[in-house]
Formats: sequence, structure tokens, C-alpha cells
Amino acid sequence: MTDTAHRPDTGHALLADGTTAEIRAARPEDWDDVLRMHEEMSPEDLRLRFFAVNPRYARAAAVRICAPGHRGYQALVVVAHRRVVGVAEYTALPTAPGEHTSADIALAVAEGHHGQGIGTLLLDT
Repeated sequence: MTDTAHRPDTGHALLADGTTAEIRAARPEDWDDVLRMHEEMSPEDLRLRFFAVNPRYARAAAVRICAPGHRGYQALVVVAHRRVVGVAEYTALPTAPGEHTSADIALAVAEGHHGQGIGTLLLDT
């Protein structure tokens, strides 16, 4: 992980265990960490995240999350202990003129980091 303490696009938050975490947009250089986080997920967490237990989904998720962003799509990571411990993705859905914008949101939290408020931080961001 690179030092991002002075980057304007980076936020910091305190997790429930007292750890300070960085919240920022995903970058191509996060690919190894994002892949590792997904590969280390339990079968149950993989099923909840991808609606199936298939190791290929971890690689596809890392590619999608770490690719340069495009209109209507954003991926965020939470970094603690110099590792990616959480990921959020959203895709804006098309709406009719005058309607509020809505989005599909997907979250993943690394094994061993559940219950620390990471998912809540990602939803609030």
C-alpha cells in the first residue's frame, strides 16, 4: 500500500476495535490485495457476496473493482493494517427524468474484520 496520508481523495475513520482505517477509491495497484481478500472469504461469505461459491468470482471482482472507473460506477476500499479489509461497489441505475437516482450496491468485508463497522462506514461514504 502506498502512503496516502496527504491525498485529498482519502478519508480516515476509527473502527470499532480502535484501528484507524483509510477509505478511498480503489486503484489498479490494489488488485493483489482485493484478490487476496476475496480469495480468503469463507464459503458462506462468498455465497452471500456472489450468490454462489466459485473461486473464479474472486478474480473477476478484483479486475472489476481495480479497473479505472467509468460513469455510473464507483469502487471504494477500506485499508487497515496495510491491507484491504473492505470493498464497496455501486452502479447507478438509469432513471426517468425527475426521479431520484438509485444504485445497486455490493459490500464485502475481509475475514476476521466483521463487526468492526467497516460495512457501515462504506455505506455512509
